[in-house]
Amino acid sequence: MRSDEEIERLLEDWLEDEAQPIPRDVLEGTLESVARTPQVSPRGGGARWLRNGPFGMAVAAALVLLAVVTGVVIRDRIGSLPNPAPSGSRGPVLVWAQPVDFHAAPGLNPGPDAHGNADVWSYLTGPTAHAPATYELLPTFTGRQWTDPAFVNLHAYEDRGLVLHPYIDGGQTRYIILGWTSPFSGEVRVTGVADMLQRTCPQPANGIRLTIDLGAQTLATDEVGAGSTVSFEATASVAAGDSIYFLVDPVGNSSCDSTALTVTITSQP
Repeated sequence: MRSDEEIERLLEDWLEDEAQPIPRDVLEGTLESVARTPQVSPRGGGARWLRNGPFGMAVAAALVLLAVVTGVVIRDRIGSLPNPAPSGSRGPVLVWAQPVDFHAAPGLNPGPDAHGNADVWSYLTGPTAHAPATYELLPTFTGRQWTDPAFVNLHAYEDRGLVLHPYIDGGQTRYIILGWTSPFSGEVRVTGVADMLQRTCPQPANGIRLTIDLGAQTLATDEVGAGSTVSFEATASVAAGDSIYFLVDPVGNSSCDSTALTVTITSQP
């Protein structure tokens, strides 16, 4: 049978080989708590070396440290537990996506969103860029597209995204515009992709300019070359009723300007 001294030495050797470093304040606090704990068994039975004397206190302290060390080892092996959700959140994160909402209510202009809010998405045209007072709703819905019959190939329709095509003839330009009117007040993040669908064009083509405006204020601008694809991102602080506009500018030439626009707007907590 091993002596108390031999058991103590073996335990110390094991801790030296296996234990992970722990903060000094945790170690001191653990030892202090053990020193204050009565070392008397309620039933009087069991091993005396564990119940009585300073060595019993040392073994108890070692067992507590073993529990701490084991917890550290397990945490390191399986990873930290997830943190709880932060308190004080301003509400759930909401997402608005085109062309998902267009597909859900294709014949309404303005159209609703997926959260039950009316008049959120609008399909517009106008003669002046960055001037919301001049924008008009596209008046005619046929098949899957909104058009203005007065302007050839001026349309917005759903196909691999919401496809927008502006109009230009001589000196007359009609911009094609997707509008989003905020149903809440807060911060939003805008992301998406503009894809020029016609990779080759029988006519000279120079691409389009995509502008993201909050009202008349420009948040971001991207040049999208003929047959190319561009990702975009912007952030904004909006009040309920504010509108964000995605304006497609033909830049003097509307040849092969069909632009598939995929837009996601996400509220920020």
